[in-house]
Amino acid sequence: MEAIKTDRHLTVCRSIVSTPRGHESNSSRSSFSKTQTIASGDSPLEDLPVGIAITNAVGQILHANAAVARLFDRPLEELLHNSIDSIGRTVLRPDGQPLPRRELPTAIALRENRPVADGAMGFFSDRGTLRWLAVTATPRPPSQGGGLTVTYTEIPPDFAPAVEIVEETSPDGEAATSPNPDENESNLSETRLERILDCFLGFSSHPQENIRRLLELVREQLEAICACYQSLKRDDSLSCTSSGAICPQNTSLCSGAEEGRGSSHLLSPDGGADKPQMRIAICQPSEPLRKPFSSEENAAPTPSVLGYLCVKYHPRRQPHPEDARFLHTVATAIAVEEERLRVAETLRQQTERELVVARLASRIQQSIELPEILESATESLRRFLDADRAIVCRFNSDGSGEILGESRREGISSMLGWKTNRPWIIDGRSHQLYVSGRVMAIDDIYRADLEPEAVQLLEFFDIRARLVMPIVIDSGEEGETDPSQPSSNVWGLLVAHQCREARSWHPSEVRVLPQLATQLAIAIQQAQLYSRLKTANRELSQLATRDGLTQVANRRYFDEYLEGEWRRLTREKSPLSLILLDIDFFKDYNDGYGHQAGDDCLKQVARALETTTRRPADVVARYGGEEFAIVLPNTDEAGAVCVAGLVRSTLRNLQLVHARSPVNPYVTVSMGVASLVPFPEAEPDLLVAAADRALYRAKQNGRDRYCIAKSRDF
Repeated sequence: MEAIKTDRHLTVCRSIVSTPRGHESNSSRSSFSKTQTIASGDSPLEDLPVGIAITNAVGQILHANAAVARLFDRPLEELLHNSIDSIGRTVLRPDGQPLPRRELPTAIALRENRPVADGAMGFFSDRGTLRWLAVTATPRPPSQGGGLTVTYTEIPPDFAPAVEIVEETSPDGEAATSPNPDENESNLSETRLERILDCFLGFSSHPQENIRRLLELVREQLEAICACYQSLKRDDSLSCTSSGAICPQNTSLCSGAEEGRGSSHLLSPDGGADKPQMRIAICQPSEPLRKPFSSEENAAPTPSVLGYLCVKYHPRRQPHPEDARFLHTVATAIAVEEERLRVAETLRQQTERELVVARLASRIQQSIELPEILESATESLRRFLDADRAIVCRFNSDGSGEILGESRREGISSMLGWKTNRPWIIDGRSHQLYVSGRVMAIDDIYRADLEPEAVQLLEFFDIRARLVMPIVIDSGEEGETDPSQPSSNVWGLLVAHQCREARSWHPSEVRVLPQLATQLAIAIQQAQLYSRLKTANRELSQLATRDGLTQVANRRYFDEYLEGEWRRLTREKSPLSLILLDIDFFKDYNDGYGHQAGDDCLKQVARALETTTRRPADVVARYGGEEFAIVLPNTDEAGAVCVAGLVRSTLRNLQLVHARSPVNPYVTVSMGVASLVPFPEAEPDLLVAAADRALYRAKQNGRDRYCIAKSRDF
């Protein structure tokens, strides 16, 4: 019976520590708020061998990646909308006994609303295939619709080692030969197996905390002064020391680890090798996850060192052959936790990238003005990349370029408004890359083989590294283009700068640029359409409010404008003046010179009247056939009389011949001037009627003059 118990514990331990193929963290799943990306072929989750499924509140599968379908030998469409507890024909415990469905981690997590993880369980698929899987089920918050996030990690049959013993140091300072950790692994004592199992069962959703637990387990089981772990991938280190001891991590024990598989001397805190020490290189799994941004899809992966597990023994404790096997088990578990951290970071970057694009799209929908759109785009890009500067450069039809949008860190010089007659000078040999719409990444301008003039220009703005993404807009026009100029479809460039120092751009950073550029291209097209629409509306408005012959305001606009100014000046209690004028003997002018000459006369008079109004608020309008009106807001009677006198002198200087006029050989006008402070009880017609009466008196008094409205005219 004891043997059975030991074998069962061994099976569970092996199942837990030998799942290097993409063990995923609960924290990473909780950060993955947009579950639809699981079903997207562009998602990195599609490349994971880890099965990931999302359920609703009653356990129905809403989304799953391809690995779930592979693990259960069922098409993905058959799994969707089925109960998560129904997949798999039969479920086995680690000891081979059937596992009731109600005891599945998914059933417990739904029932008790808490995260549940099981070490290993066997699933018989509908085809009769048995696969051993590690299953975790984590409830999703109500804000995301509830339900579960479930992961299925296949336990490989070969249990490939994830560690490599680099060196052991004996008390006399000589390297000691240790047994192969793969040999007789089952010889681990039952006590250690129990402690390993207890440690695993106490794991939380935080991989770093789990690694700390493992270090505490190592220090306890090996009676070590210190157990240290140095991560090379994350530039992080953890240690666990005995009471009163000083961690040698700050000396050469962990800090001297080199990335690679070569050995290095391990020294005690005092620099000697008088105490037993051991270091184990923790490597990536023998079948690691395919990197989602790998450029060589079919290249065989090569394991690399993730970090080093270092142990400093107590002077009274000598290394034992079983210690290496024990450390091998712990190192494998640390490798799994490192993989969980990597997957969590990948998901975090993907989520952040999607949020950046979503925020930009939202801002674009809220704005249709191009300057606001470019400001949002550059700010979003700079903050996401934590870059020094982000700009948008527009190409003009003549081949020149201009910086229209910019976001920069404090202390970085501005490029906004900068123009160049040859924007391709930045790297002319990359012209075809831009035209094809590809991202151009330069980690260091001094290693990029750029043209000398390009390097000089980049140095002028302190640019050391940069990312460039063309903004391609479908112009809808066909025809040949000049190959020496930017493509007619390339509107401009979206650029990120790192100043004063080189920078290695991460693939996830490069990947966000095409998404931002696509959203930006859509926004630019919307802004262009809106600009053209505003121009068309302005032209239509002018057609509706302008007199077709004289091109001054028409009678409709005069009425609307006078009404608006009357109301405004009523509130302000400010004066409003109006001049009505009539061309003297204009009927005789038409009869003598013809209607075409009459039209020319009206045009010249209208242009002359516009020169007499000095303020933007003053409006000249054609009131009738040969009648015109001048609206003078915030102008009292004296100011209106001044304008009337200016009208007479301007027309006199114009000297339009009018031989049939009995008062003057040139064209003249008669004017009526009215002014008052508007008040609520009256209407604008009161002012018009008073000016009209004054105009009538001017005609009665001999024409070629102006008369001022008296109080009796109102």
